[in-house]
Amino acid sequence: MDSEILELLDIINSSETYYTTSSCAGRLQLISLPKLGDKLMSVVVGKWHQPIEFDELKQAVDGWDGKHMLFFMVQSPVVHVVCHDIDCASRLRNLADGAGFKYSTIRSIHTSDSDRGPEQTITIEILSTERMDMPIGNNGTLYVSDEHLRFLLDLSVQALERSRKKMDRLTETLREHL
Repeated sequence: MDSEILELLDIINSSETYYTTSSCAGRLQLISLPKLGDKLMSVVVGKWHQPIEFDELKQAVDGWDGKHMLFFMVQSPVVHVVCHDIDCASRLRNLADGAGFKYSTIRSIHTSDSDRGPEQTITIEILSTERMDMPIGNNGTLYVSDEHLRFLLDLSVQALERSRKKMDRLTETLREHL
């Protein structure tokens, strides 16, 4: 578990109406994909939950086996939360949106039968806008210079830092309202 997101998770999980199922504090990632969307056959070339220096990224890029497509990705924090009912889901989604997590949404509504009758499980996804998926290589050819890779890394670190500030804002918002 990412230590940067623990406080936020503790606040959510301390409520009687919510619990988290999966989360990530945001990350930078190098990933090799045989074809777009093929997550099952992907190979992680490098993954970092903190800002990194250029040398670390360059070393990971140089370690790429040259197979398939190479993507450099930035992913924002994400938290999946099971909510007691639709009103709780709507409230949490709105609080997250207000804290800057503009892609937050109801992810699923599942109805099942229990001894007490039908029960709903409502899951929301708290997600921000800081995401970049940048193809940088394909079939052994790297399409970015070191200068361009430095530029991409700089943008990526800015996006990661921006999303962490939003996560701090969300933590304070939920501390006040849950």
